[in-house]
Formats: sequence, C-alpha cells, structure tokens
Amino acid sequence: GFYVAVWLLGFSLAVPVTTVLYLKIAGREKWPITIILTLIAWGFFYGLFDYALHIPFPESLLLAWLGF
Repeated sequence: GFYVAVWLLGFSLAVPVTTVLYLKIAGREKWPITIILTLIAWGFFYGLFDYALHIPFPESLLLAWLGF
C-alpha cells in the first residue's frame, strides 16, 4: 500500500495519507493522536531525506498525469 501511494502521490503526500489511514482504520486511534503521530512521521521522513541526506522526494505520478 505504501509503495503504491508513493508511486501515485509522491513521497511528501504518501507519508501523511498512509499514516492517517493506518492509524484511523487499523489502529482505531483518536484524531489528536493520529494528527500528532502523522506530523511526527512526516517530519521524520522530511528531516531525514530532504534536510539531512539532501535526497529529493520522488515526484508524484498522479500529479504529473494531471499536469501539476
């Protein structure tokens, strides 16, 4: 699921979308916990890849198809 989301949405959108879906559907977490953990997960991946390693996020295939 995560790989397909990265392929279609791009990394910067796939992390929060899949984190929210997992925490709400599989984890049945409340919204405050879901939002906090989603922001932490996105911040970790952004900080690691873009800031620390200087590796750009893959582009979104779906947005490329739509012309964005």
